[in-house]
Amino acid sequence: MNRRELLRSLPALAVAPRLFAQASKPTIPAKALNQFTLLVSDVKRSIDFYQGLFGMPIQTRQGPTVLMRIGNGPQFMAIAPAGSNPPSIAPIVGISVENFNSDRLAGVLMQHGVTARITKRGSTPELFFNDPDGLTIQLTDPKYCGGTGALGEVCGNPERRRRRD
Repeated sequence: MNRRELLRSLPALAVAPRLFAQASKPTIPAKALNQFTLLVSDVKRSIDFYQGLFGMPIQTRQGPTVLMRIGNGPQFMAIAPAGSNPPSIAPIVGISVENFNSDRLAGVLMQHGVTARITKRGSTPELFFNDPDGLTIQLTDPKYCGGTGALGEVCGNPERRRRRD
């Protein structure tokens, strides 16, 4: 390649990064860790422990699972019965993303070869998928608190521990 050919190819090289960027798959920017679940042998004992130690109010309940607010919320730690299994951290993590739309996000995941499961808990769509190791990831809106509503953002008043004087 001579100098003249090199100079003629420079405009193409300047455009190339933009072309490659357009060809890449879209990403889903993670905003925050939203939730995790502890599977415990005694739900009441664990609630008493975490409320007594950290002052974590109960944000909402989903059947036998109790969601305890972390800080000002909406992030939470779920406490669920382990059943006949030993206590552990459940292999599921909630990640909040801006502009949550389960159908749009399922489409982005599909472009990455990932199959999403969209379920409904009442009127709230919930989006789950598995990572390469089979761990479950749930994508949620940053306001998601495990409650009701279009984004799971309606949790009502948290239950505070009653003082025993």
